Amino acid sequence: MSVINSILVAVKQRLDILQTLPTVVVRKRMVMLDGDGLPIVIVGLVTGESIPLEVFGYIGYEYTVGIVLVQSGNRNFVTGISTDLDLRELLRDTLTGVKLIGVPEVWDTNVVEGAPLDMPLAGNTANYQLSTVQVKYKTMELRPHY
Repeated sequence: MSVINSILVAVKQRLDILQTLPTVVVRKRMVMLDGDGLPIVIVGLVTGESIPLEVFGYIGYEYTVGIVLVQSGNRNFVTGISTDLDLRELLRDTLTGVKLIGVPEVWDTNVVEGAPLDMPLAGNTANYQLSTVQVKYKTMELRPHY
């Protein structure tokens, strides 16, 4: 199994442990599918890997994984703020930490928070409320053919 796939699976497993989160799914991209219930947490790739480090037969990769909490957007801008932000904080705190179970290549984790409560005003996403987090996982992997 590829390292990035192992990371995606490990992130889902870490989030599944929490009893207070809605359904967590892994996708190739950050998309909603027909039949997805709300709320839902989508884990997926945001960008391709980068190579910030190469040393002595190893390559240091950085993988960026996106996590988005999708809820129904009822255009209520006043109530539920505390609940929504508490859920986002739980996501952030759960993802903060260096080690991922089953992915020994990961040696550093950097959580980058996106919009706390994004409510698109037009388009296909106008009925949703989004909260986004990106996590950058740094790995050291054996250089192929070294």
